[in-house]
Amino acid sequence: MPLNNQMKLEFLSIPANISFARATVAAFASQLEFTLSDLEEVKVAVSEAVSNSIIHGYRNASDRFIKIYAGLTG
Repeated sequence: MPLNNQMKLEFLSIPANISFARATVAAFASQLEFTLSDLEEVKVAVSEAVSNSIIHGYRNASDRFIKIYAGLTG
């Protein structure tokens, strides 16, 4: 049976939440048959995106929210 699933994650733009976002998105992506290497790449991409949002997008303002939307089709 094909898998169709979506998620939305919203959290404060603080560095402590980078690992939370990375782990959550990787857990969501693991519903598909990714290799461990693929999941590591997902984690790196999420870490970089969230870090860049905190540093460059929000200029380290800890009162802003970051939203991640993800979808799976397989």
